[in-house]
Amino acid sequence: MTTLESGTFLPVKVFGSTVGPDMETNIYMPICVAMMRHCFTTTQGKAIIALISYLQTEIKQHIKQFYKGGDALFKREEYVSENVESVINDVVGIKVYLKDLCSRPDCYGQVKTALQLLTYIGVEIPIKTKEGKSFKLYTNLCDVMVDDDKYKKYVMLYMKRTVLERFLSLDFGYQILNKNVVLHNIKGKYTQRFYLLIAAWEKKDGCSISLKELRKSLKLGDKYKENKEFFRWVVKPAKKELDNLLKKGCSDYSFDYIISKRRVGVKEEEFLEIKIIRLNNQETSSELTRSIAEQTRGIFKNHLKLSDDKIEKYIPLINEFNYRELMQKIIVIRNNISSQSIKNVQLYVEKSLNEFFAIEVEGCLKFDNSKKAS
Repeated sequence: MTTLESGTFLPVKVFGSTVGPDMETNIYMPICVAMMRHCFTTTQGKAIIALISYLQTEIKQHIKQFYKGGDALFKREEYVSENVESVINDVVGIKVYLKDLCSRPDCYGQVKTALQLLTYIGVEIPIKTKEGKSFKLYTNLCDVMVDDDKYKKYVMLYMKRTVLERFLSLDFGYQILNKNVVLHNIKGKYTQRFYLLIAAWEKKDGCSISLKELRKSLKLGDKYKENKEFFRWVVKPAKKELDNLLKKGCSDYSFDYIISKRRVGVKEEEFLEIKIIRLNNQETSSELTRSIAEQTRGIFKNHLKLSDDKIEKYIPLINEFNYRELMQKIIVIRNNISSQSIKNVQLYVEKSLNEFFAIEVEGCLKFDNSKKAS
């Protein structure tokens, strides 16, 4: 059976002095789109990015007007983008070409089916007023018209003007996105969402988001309630796919993460601390991790007297996020050994390290502190 998973990966170019956001592969996208809560499939998510790419002329004009003191709300009386077919009774009709969502014509039928379902999927679009008040618009994104002629190479999306205005508002600013990564390279729907998330926080080198809020954003409902399942089926596959694409030069970002605990009001909540890995600093990050691993091997061997097999058990769990806290923990362990009467030192050392590396999911570290990843 033919699937949508097959396709050709497209290399990406790193943003910089020679490759700016006006290159055809890079688009301006309101961060509101990345923050929108929905449960779109990968193909449906691609349609949203395609729609954004079609309206670049309008979005760029909107950004210029906004920074001249204009309204954050996206308001257009006229559209010049060629994909806008009509504006009738406050409904905007936008033509979406199937080739922009899938490179294989034999899969166009599946693409059409996926787009038809957009009509039935509810979304939550965040709104932030000038006064700082927050709201959410609950709606379906669009109506979809599919021609009975199976050889038609496009479908029509019809969006209410009020929905489109909120969808493309600059309440939360905008980001620069490499559309090829989403439209052609990413296969997993959760990978797609993580890519949009880290791209939105690119200038900050990462972000911190509560697991509770992340689950809501992905609209998981009752799925993957346990952390172990959530990381196994959502976070880890997304990271693995982006890591692989980054190595191939087919994504400009991937990410590392840890879990931290933080008190919010009277309750303690778990947060995903995300650090962005870029295409142009992947090698530097790997070198840093290797350097940390070598230093820690020596400390484990010389100061904690761990055997080689025990050392290798912990080495994969150490990275630039937790290295500083680990060194502080080792100092505490050594002080306790010298000041207390501990019968089985090796058992105490291993128990202390196991408590530090509270492993809930393979490859996922959990710390009982409130510090963000630096």
